[in-house]
Amino acid sequence: MTEILFWIETSALGQLMRNSDWLFPTAEILHFVGLSLLIGPLMVVDLRLVGYLRNISFEAVYKLLPLSMVGFGINMLTGVLFIFSD
Repeated sequence: MTEILFWIETSALGQLMRNSDWLFPTAEILHFVGLSLLIGPLMVVDLRLVGYLRNISFEAVYKLLPLSMVGFGINMLTGVLFIFSD
């Protein structure tokens, strides 16, 4: 386990994340945008499934799910960057 952590710490990506002035704040902004893209559409889906927002069809709600997956992908990518920066 310590070998993996040492490899992460000494990797080029880890050093880049720690030494760059703008990469970490940019990753934080993208992480927040990804979280918004993830939670926003899922709230609409959940509210529709519970019975609220009856005027929105299930087909329209289903079309929001790829947007939520994009948010998940952004959060996963930036989360890995945060692991490498620590």
